Amino acid sequence: AELLLTGTAMQESRLRFVDQLTPGPGPAYGLFQMEARTHADHWQWLERSGNDALRAKVVMLLGDEPDRLGQLRTNLAYACAMARVHYWRVRRPLPTAADTTGLGQYWKQFYNTIHGAGTVAQWLASLRFIQSPPGN
Repeated sequence: AELLLTGTAMQESRLRFVDQLTPGPGPAYGLFQMEARTHADHWQWLERSGNDALRAKVVMLLGDEPDRLGQLRTNLAYACAMARVHYWRVRRPLPTAADTTGLGQYWKQFYNTIHGAGTVAQWLASLRFIQSPPGN
C-alpha cells in the first residue's frame, strides 16, 4: 500500500502541486489530486461503513480544522489517509510491492480510471523516479 500511495502521489502531483494549475483552484486537491465529489463520497462511506476504528484514525488526522476538503491541500497525512481510504474500498486485493506493473494497473483502474489521462507507463516512470532520482 505504501508503494501504491507513493506512486499515486508522484503521478498525480509530482509530489509538488497541491492544487490543479489550470483552471485552479481544484477540482482536484492535494498531492493525491482528489476531487471534491470523491472526497465527499469517501466520507459518506466512512460514516456508514461501520468501521469505527478506521473512521476514528482518519478523524484523528483532521485536528481542529473543520474544512476537510481544504485539508487535502495542507494536511499531508490526512490527504494520504483519504487516498488510502479510496484504495481500501476496492474489493480487489492489492498487488505485491514487487509487482510494480500490477500496482500501476491498479492505480489506473481504480484511481485514475478510464476517464483519466494518465497511463500505466507514466505511473511506472514516476515510480522509477522516486526509487532512483536523477543524480543517484
